[in-house]
Amino acid sequence: MVTGWADNDLDGALAYVQSMPKGKERSSLAMALVNNLTEQDPSRALAFIQLEKTDANSANSSLRSLFAMWGRTDPQSAAQKLMTLPATQRDYVMRYFVSAWAKDAPEAALAFVQSLPNSNGKRYAFTAALGELALTNPELAAQESLKVSAAYRRDVVGAVVSNWAEKDLNGARNFVHSLTEGPVKQRALTNLGNKWAQTDPLGAADFALQLPNGSTRNGLIRSVASVWSQSDPLGAMQWANGLPDNSTKSSSMQAIVTNMASRDPANAAKWIEQIPSSVLGVK
Repeated sequence: MVTGWADNDLDGALAYVQSMPKGKERSSLAMALVNNLTEQDPSRALAFIQLEKTDANSANSSLRSLFAMWGRTDPQSAAQKLMTLPATQRDYVMRYFVSAWAKDAPEAALAFVQSLPNSNGKRYAFTAALGELALTNPELAAQESLKVSAAYRRDVVGAVVSNWAEKDLNGARNFVHSLTEGPVKQRALTNLGNKWAQTDPLGAADFALQLPNGSTRNGLIRSVASVWSQSDPLGAMQWANGLPDNSTKSSSMQAIVTNMASRDPANAAKWIEQIPSSVLGVK
């Protein structure tokens, strides 16, 4: 009711809500008005959210919506206001704001992120900005991802690879191959395999099997099996059952069975009965 009222008389709806006694009902109605207010006057919407002083979850949800919308309409003004928020709120909201801004102007959003002081918010913002940039200019996104602080390079490179693989699997794969061995490359390989497995699970599985023996290969095999099982659990199970290494076979089948149990418990139970306990790691 109150949102319909706000469509025709926003000031009246706001006055009504602010006249109500403090409590859950008022908080719920107040947050329902934020979108209406954001469309007309984002600065006023921010002041309204701060004045209401709702619980942290409600306030964060409203701020997330506000800055995501504001980031598409006037990101420069939004950025100035964002930096005035308390650090915890700012870090939480940052990724949503930067992601929205980067959809329209990824280079400008990236420049803003590069100017930020080091924080969790900057980590999230780099991931959002370069992830969006990877959809339109993956080579630049990849280049910039390798320049970020080592503390969060793994997350940022992983995000770039995931989005790059959506548009150009071969390009993403070549970039991952060029990386130096270590945690950054491990994350990139996992993200590449996960994205690949969504459209070509057998191709992703073959790719994983060709990697050198080690934790990265084993982890990617398990990950591919898990993603594969979401669309074709029986096909994934048959593939995993043919793996030569019992340890990898066991962990892959466990991941598949877990997915099957949540989607089709009856068939999962039937398959479990047919799998030797030694393969599933049951003594």
